[in-house]
Amino acid sequence: MQLLNKLIPQLSVLADEDLIDRIEECREQLDIAEQDELFVRQYGATLSQLEPIANSLQSDPEHYEELKMN
Repeated sequence: MQLLNKLIPQLSVLADEDLIDRIEECREQLDIAEQDELFVRQYGATLSQLEPIANSLQSDPEHYEELKMN
């Protein structure tokens, strides 16, 4: 009986017809996040090196050749 009393507040969640769709969407988002994490682990050092270059190019694209020589 005690277990049933614990389940009663959760019945609305269990009866939610959209729950399966929401779970699937969360799984897809988790998969994307895991892929992103793997990418950052693999290329994080390179991304860190490119970040200041990208910032410079965004602020002053005319200096591309100057950055290229450095």
